[in-house]
Amino acid sequence: MFLTKIVDGVVGTWLFLVRGERRPGSGTPLVLGAVGIVALVLGLAAAIGIPKAWYLARTSPYTAELANASGLSGGDPVYVAGVPAGRVEDMGGPEVRTIPDLARAWLRATGRRRPVVTVPVPGKAVRALRAGGHLTPANAVGKGTFEERLEARHGGAASAG
Repeated sequence: MFLTKIVDGVVGTWLFLVRGERRPGSGTPLVLGAVGIVALVLGLAAAIGIPKAWYLARTSPYTAELANASGLSGGDPVYVAGVPAGRVEDMGGPEVRTIPDLARAWLRATGRRRPVVTVPVPGKAVRALRAGGHLTPANAVGKGTFEERLEARHGGAASAG
């Protein structure tokens, strides 16, 4: 009985849309429109869902660790062979350091003697940076410290202090 109603609805819709005639006992134009909208939504859901399900069934997630990730920021797009493959997650190093502290470490590593002067900079963005809004201590994926990098680049003059 249900299948008969579906076939009758499809035939009635066809006759109404193509020939402009309305069979007695078939649905009103409102019902035919509702059937058309449902068919359209189901078609769109299938057109979007089937390829996505096929992709998810045939692929697996992957991660990559880069030895040098300079120039990358959280949210940057990642391309594999020119095809978008995802986005860079927020990342951070193994330590949270201040800029004056990093400057002093660099001066020690390069053997230079200079005063490190802190200059207050006004502004909302700088205030957010001072508050640590750009830091991701929960995602500390970095392996080496700043001093280790300085030692590798400038020799054994760098030491923590």
